[in-house]
Amino acid sequence: MGRYSLPHSVRNLYLWVITRQSALCGANSGDREVAHAVQAVRYRLWYLIFTACLCGVLELLGWSGRLWSSWDPFLDTPFKME
Repeated sequence: MGRYSLPHSVRNLYLWVITRQSALCGANSGDREVAHAVQAVRYRLWYLIFTACLCGVLELLGWSGRLWSSWDPFLDTPFKME
């Protein structure tokens, strides 16, 4: 039997085990986004609000999808969020 011998309907979409610990570490990275926002306002780098902070929000959305997938790796929506 090969490594991927199970039918696709039985395997999860990731082909690896998602751990809650790694997902929580990534999802708790909001402190970096707050630091970027504070730096943008302090140094008057207004473009950082629209770039780094927006990307940080999208990163938190992706880590939230990974955390959601750790509870049920067979769902399609969190896979697409990530």
